[in-house]
Amino acid sequence: MKLHIYPHGMKEDNAYYDPDRGALRFGYTFANRRAVGMNQPGGIIYTSLSHDVVVHETAHALLDGMRAKFMLPSNGDVDAFHEGFADLVAVFQRFQYRDLVEKAIKQSADLDSGLLTDIMRQWGQATGEDDDSPRKALRSAVVAAGGPEQPVSKEFFYRHGKEAHDLGAILVAAVFDAFRWIYSRKTAALRAVGRRNGEPPSAELVDLLTGEAVRLARQFLDIIIRAVDYCPPVDLTFGEYLRALEGLAFDKLVHHREPGQMSAVAERRRRADELGRFVTRPEHLEHFGLARPVDRPGLHIEPPVVESIRTIRRIGPDDSLTFDLVGEVTQRRKVGRGRWFYGGATVIIDATGLVRYSIAKSVMSKRRQDRFTKHLAAKPALYSRLFEEDQPRTGALLRDLHAPRRAAAATSRKRGGHRAGARRSRGTRAAASAADTRG
Repeated sequence: MKLHIYPHGMKEDNAYYDPDRGALRFGYTFANRRAVGMNQPGGIIYTSLSHDVVVHETAHALLDGMRAKFMLPSNGDVDAFHEGFADLVAVFQRFQYRDLVEKAIKQSADLDSGLLTDIMRQWGQATGEDDDSPRKALRSAVVAAGGPEQPVSKEFFYRHGKEAHDLGAILVAAVFDAFRWIYSRKTAALRAVGRRNGEPPSAELVDLLTGEAVRLARQFLDIIIRAVDYCPPVDLTFGEYLRALEGLAFDKLVHHREPGQMSAVAERRRRADELGRFVTRPEHLEHFGLARPVDRPGLHIEPPVVESIRTIRRIGPDDSLTFDLVGEVTQRRKVGRGRWFYGGATVIIDATGLVRYSIAKSVMSKRRQDRFTKHLAAKPALYSRLFEEDQPRTGALLRDLHAPRRAAAATSRKRGGHRAGARRSRGTRAAASAADTRG
């Protein structure tokens, strides 16, 4: 499937990925009268010229290709994860520009320079509400003063009910704090040797610190992407994603490389058929979050569907080469108000055909269904509609989430309900332990 890109997609203070059209749509707008920095009030702001915006929206598209059901916000973490994941990719991708990292380290060897942590700076400085607060980046990977090991203010703790970007910012800050902590530990000796009576760091020290930051950021980018393979295919929570990250800790790190060639369509279909037959054996259903299909009054459970299956090639620290298959199997059943409720599993199979992992969400879970119902009750009609449609049209979701606060607030007033639009979060500093760890 082709990804269509519209660099001047609409005259709108917005940019978003549209999964219904398979398109990235970048808006353009005009800087308001309080624009600062290098922005001229009244000047045109093209979101398609922002590195962070382009990477963020592309990350939405790539994540949708890996996990299509992550576009269905069955709990508050799902759309927040989409936003947080896209911001993380944008932040760590920036570290691949060595000259930029070197300049930032000259400002701060702790990696808290705005050159590295500010997200969508121009958009934030040039647009937004006309208030008296200073213009800043749209969001940031870290804003609270202090090192990554210092206590976190309660206002920045994980809480249900936060707006998607605000909740996603907690995930971003938690991962970036871990990155800063590991970088600090790895470079402590270098910085101690290179410290000279409060003088600026030498060019040689800056070069060494820059190289370490670039390498570590590349590893983190691999890890946060690979962790998706170890997450359930539906109804993701932050806790499940963080557990997947823990399984990819540095002492267990295996660098991920995609195979050079994709299998033929017939071979992928054969693998999908084999996986489908295996997981739907009566004695296996429960292990993969599935149930026997039923179609009778009061109970409708569709047959399971193999959403995708692909090969991953992994090169270990000892240069050993291993191959795995990663498959997604989903299933849905009708629940109250004619809504579809989803379950299934991510299945990782080794080269011998043995199942290494099954990360499952039961389609029959009463606890998840109760949480799902409660979540939708607090959301606007757009959210419920996604679970009522046989073929959910998710294109409006990201457009609504990415809408500016003033437009979203007006939409909320018209609905008379909860605001779904994005509040301009500036990120927080947070600890991974503050995230939800429920399955």
